[in-house]
Amino acid sequence: MKTTDELHLLIRGMDRNEKGYFRKFSKLHSSRNGNYLKLFDCVASMKDYSDDQVRVYFKSEKFISRLNATKFYLKNMIVRALRNYYEEQEPYVGKLMALAETYIILKKGLHQTAVKKIMKEWQNCRADENFVFTLQWINLYQRLINSDDRIKELIESAPALYEEKQKITNRYIENAGFEFLRSKIVAAQTRESAKQPELLQQVLRNPLFNENKILLSNIARAQRTELLARVYSLLDEPEKGRRVLINMINWCDDPSNNYMPSPFNYYIMHNQLLNLIDGDEATEMAHLIEKCRKIITIKHNNLSAKEEYEIQANIYLHEMRMYYWLKKPAEMLKSGFKMERYFSKHGTKGEAQMILLLLMAFAYFALKKFDKTLERLNAMFSNEFGDRKDLLTEAYLLNIMVHLELKNYSIIKRQVNLAENFIRKNSSEASTELNLIKVFYKIAKATEARDKSAIGELALKLLKILSPKKLSERRYIADWIQGKLK
Repeated sequence: MKTTDELHLLIRGMDRNEKGYFRKFSKLHSSRNGNYLKLFDCVASMKDYSDDQVRVYFKSEKFISRLNATKFYLKNMIVRALRNYYEEQEPYVGKLMALAETYIILKKGLHQTAVKKIMKEWQNCRADENFVFTLQWINLYQRLINSDDRIKELIESAPALYEEKQKITNRYIENAGFEFLRSKIVAAQTRESAKQPELLQQVLRNPLFNENKILLSNIARAQRTELLARVYSLLDEPEKGRRVLINMINWCDDPSNNYMPSPFNYYIMHNQLLNLIDGDEATEMAHLIEKCRKIITIKHNNLSAKEEYEIQANIYLHEMRMYYWLKKPAEMLKSGFKMERYFSKHGTKGEAQMILLLLMAFAYFALKKFDKTLERLNAMFSNEFGDRKDLLTEAYLLNIMVHLELKNYSIIKRQVNLAENFIRKNSSEASTELNLIKVFYKIAKATEARDKSAIGELALKLLKILSPKKLSERRYIADWIQGKLK
């Protein structure tokens, strides 16, 4: 029986860079690193964890008699190593560590050093509109003047400190309101499609979403823009989403406003805008992709490794989408190969890998490389990279089309049944997809019978099933239909 083990979950969740850092860390910080590294490598290699398997594997090792204790210390060592690793990689962890270091310095009576550190970090957090950490630095400053018996300074600074804390708290509450709205949007997405619009309209009526309301902070304005664009996208009103994003980007680019969001938040706005652009605006897509690329190349942009990875991965993804719209499958593959190498370097799996596989399948299908198309689709069906239902639905549709092109008439019926069963099981509102599959099967029968007249009629029927919007999104089907009509 499969068991859940925290050490196994921790190690299996580490990427290649984290594992490399831990190996170096353990050699520096443990006299028993040999045992810890042996156990680390063993657990990392196990798909399903079992204490019994570990005991059998290390039966001749002395430490195996203290397996639970060794696992406990190994887990703590990994967490310490990751803390050090992310102090360099993640700004949030770095800020936490700076607070901890200053607290220790203050506790040891090094007040002059503590004052310099507090003032520097306080001003930085205030400038970044990081309200939680700003409050922490104010609290630490109050602790300092209390502990240093600076009664006069304490009395004189009390009103100003109170006012500052009140301002920061109000800004924090405002941002907490947007986080609450974010959770309501996520909750609306999980509801049935028929109820989604009503729930999203309720979110839109919240006073924070009133575009005439003056917000207390720039970061709140950025949050409002991001969430409004997301809601409009879900409501299938992309023009409204684009309007709020373009207004915000123009506002950020205006030097007279004296405001520039963090590089990652600036990228998020551009990425959202890219997601709302359709195939008729490939030139605009190229312009926005280039702006995202510049965010990475600017030195000293304070991006964490995780943020830089996300930006670069999405650049490749949007490049593939752009070439998809432009009907340039060869260029699409070139971007796909870059993305594959990038994912391999970072050990990427999950949803991003599924999207890449599907886009690569589209490109190979357009180039009539059907064996390569099936390779990518079968990788998706393995469930190794996740189970996003919308992506798998497209994969099932494309799979039937590939077998039609390969004239695999003997297995078409089975492929149709697999697709129908999957779609019925995972979607209560998939009449379009089920109708498409039925027509695909009829086309297979007509093609096998060499009935060109029937094939043409069925191709026209496919066009009627797909709305103009869906036909635009499913360009691979539209192009295939055009081929059948020739």
